[in-house]
Amino acid sequence: MQPLASCDRCHGMNAGWNKRYILHCLVCREAVSESTKFLILIGIVAFFVFAVPIRTERVPPAVQPAGVAAIAHAAADSRIEPALAEPEPAAVEIEKFLARHDVAKLGRPRIAHAIAASSRKYGLDARLLASIMIVESGADPSAVSSSGAIGVMQVHAATWGSLADEQGLNLFDVEDNVDFGAQILKGYIGENSLWEGVRRYRGWSEDDPISLQIASSYAEKVRQIYES
Repeated sequence: MQPLASCDRCHGMNAGWNKRYILHCLVCREAVSESTKFLILIGIVAFFVFAVPIRTERVPPAVQPAGVAAIAHAAADSRIEPALAEPEPAAVEIEKFLARHDVAKLGRPRIAHAIAASSRKYGLDARLLASIMIVESGADPSAVSSSGAIGVMQVHAATWGSLADEQGLNLFDVEDNVDFGAQILKGYIGENSLWEGVRRYRGWSEDDPISLQIASSYAEKVRQIYES
């Protein structure tokens, strides 16, 4: 049998030393002194802190696939340089062709790429386009003739300037000049034979036999370079 205990303040309380009585003692000033209640409270808190285990789980770090981790590591390494794009084979061949005809090394890769792109666009022989350029200007982007022909392909501004403006082209830009020259040459060849088209690219006056002779000589120079 549990011993009974009663509260001197709450006379109606008559309980054994059980949970109910202990809780009553914690709130009743007469049953337990302030210091005693404080010690009891500390004991209860300490029981829950030290006696009850607190489960802690370590969250493992996210595991990335080996490929992703390698890419991230490579991107963080400042010593790794991005891979350069492989040069276009057609442009490489044209650059060699220009080099054999003493075209200046500075700017030669850009001109070769422009020729390769425009010849592919208009279905022209890249070597033919390069040969005309060599005869026309020596592949000089800043070349301007006394008659007002501009750039590497020596586009005649008085004849073709308005059309170039309509297309938004800058004739001093290598890519624009090569593309426009290829466009003109394609039209002439389409209306005539190959070498007749080359002569017409040079231009002549129907009433001037000398200009016709100059155009024929021009076409022959282009042919010699083309077939070299």
